Amino acid sequence: MYQYSGPGSQEVTDAWNAGFFGGMAFERYLAQQGYIVACVDGRGTGGRGAEFEKQTYLQLGAERRRATRWKLRFTSFYYRYMKTSFPKAYSTPRQIVQILKSRGIHFDDEDKAENYLMNIGYHRLSAYIFPFYKSPKSDLVLKDGTTFEQVMTLYRFDKKLRIVLFNEIEKIEVAIRSVLANMGCQELGDKYWITKAEYFANAEKFGQTLTVIEKELASSKEEYIENFRQNYMEDYPPAWMITEVLSFGNLNYIYSNIASNRLRKLIADYFGLKPQVFPYPFVCWVCVMFLALSVSCLL
Repeated sequence: MYQYSGPGSQEVTDAWNAGFFGGMAFERYLAQQGYIVACVDGRGTGGRGAEFEKQTYLQLGAERRRATRWKLRFTSFYYRYMKTSFPKAYSTPRQIVQILKSRGIHFDDEDKAENYLMNIGYHRLSAYIFPFYKSPKSDLVLKDGTTFEQVMTLYRFDKKLRIVLFNEIEKIEVAIRSVLANMGCQELGDKYWITKAEYFANAEKFGQTLTVIEKELASSKEEYIENFRQNYMEDYPPAWMITEVLSFGNLNYIYSNIASNRLRKLIADYFGLKPQVFPYPFVCWVCVMFLALSVSCLL
């Protein structure tokens, strides 16, 4: 649920410019993954007359908490009780070929197409058939001249692109892990700096990070972590081991909380990013890399 509810604000409009990043891009992505996305305006927001806007006068927090609870309850009720049974029956690859033929697709070799559908699956291939449907796409009528080979060409292109993207993003991810650990140790002169509160600006954020680190170390089956546990007395391994077991998002969280402006600048400069007060370009860049990596894995 997306809500701002600032004085005089209005997020629910007849336009495609709402959401966390504008343009509804992030919200559309969530919806494609099966999440229900709701944008709401609470009591006290604009665009609905003076009576609605003045309801929060002298009781801003109470009214908005009450309104938000009702929105969440309604969304939960809708999700739980308004669903229906899945109507589609299973179709064999041969049946799917005939269904696609009825929609207008041309097959040079139906037996070969059936093998592709058996090995890849129609559910996966349907995403590559979708662009070939005429508008409105809900009619399920394919454009004139659409062939199954065109669908497979698009599928192969996407597969190769995903491999290239994943390979390049992985290089960046490995570099971020190593640079964060190396530069932190060099600049601070402490190989355990990642697990020490004195090097971080926000104690609460550090506590959250430390909890994640402890959880990841406890569940890690990496041989070097097991070896450290068995042979050394320190509570935590050095930074270069810890950065290897944390997620991309955790590393970004650590960077954003580093107290030393100089250290943050050194890390950002290494990747050719100019430092500034907020938002940190490095943080935004890593967020984009993390999203690209996630999408590459999901495709």
